[in-house]
Amino acid sequence: MTIEAVTRYRAHHSNYKIRDLMNTASSLIYWATEIACLPSDLPAIFHRDVIATFIEHQCNHLTNNTKVTRRSLLIRMSEAITPHPQKVTRLKPLSKDQPSAPYNSAEVMDLRDWAIHQNHQHTRINLAGILALCLGAGLSTPDLLDLRAQDIEQDEYGYIVHIKREGARRDVPLLYQWEPLLSQVLEHRDSSAWVVGPGRDGHNKNWVSNYIKRHHQPWRKSYPSVARMRHTWIFHHMVSGTPLGPMAYAAGLETFRTIEKLFPFVPEPSRDSVRHALRQAPYSPFTVPTP
Repeated sequence: MTIEAVTRYRAHHSNYKIRDLMNTASSLIYWATEIACLPSDLPAIFHRDVIATFIEHQCNHLTNNTKVTRRSLLIRMSEAITPHPQKVTRLKPLSKDQPSAPYNSAEVMDLRDWAIHQNHQHTRINLAGILALCLGAGLSTPDLLDLRAQDIEQDEYGYIVHIKREGARRDVPLLYQWEPLLSQVLEHRDSSAWVVGPGRDGHNKNWVSNYIKRHHQPWRKSYPSVARMRHTWIFHHMVSGTPLGPMAYAAGLETFRTIEKLFPFVPEPSRDSVRHALRQAPYSPFTVPTP
């Protein structure tokens, strides 16, 4: 059975060594037939749910990274072996996410102080742009690297950041608290220039993190993290009552996984506030009409 499973996979793919395929497949097949007492049927053994159970209960001696790699390989083999596409279920994460807490107000002030008190003006402007766009608009690193000054629009209602990169197009209103800082950044940018790092060449994915690391001051309270700043922006809207639909659109979220991870940091509401918020919710198409 192991040879048959590997042969079917190799008929479509050749990106893994045969030895790795044999070892991984034989481990699953042995467990499924000898321990889990499943029938000797490859499609049954290589079902996604069986693979998930095998990894969760039979691979505890492996590191999380190894388990992720092994599960990924078995899922790829499953796709080649099963005759019909399976109904895709969400696989359980192999490690518990422990997201960093959103920055509090004191930490945000410390980050702002760090940015505006650098020795060189171009450094101050770059770091100010990172803070304004990540804490004020929730941009990710790919968003930052792809953003030009001409992609930011200002009107009587403030700034709108137009994200134009493929697969993430959206319009993000900037929090008004960050408008003065972003305005200072744009004063030093030509319309076609990158907002962050106007002199850089290309989209090196590590450019932002390397730039922050190079200018970090060890005595500061918090280390500047783009991901944590983005989470702080999302968290701000969660606790401020921003409707979920508009917030998810502006954040470019395809699932609510990020929101789930931030829920532990949301203060528990009082009974009265819950009752008032739900009873006084604005009209929607689902409102029950009055008889």
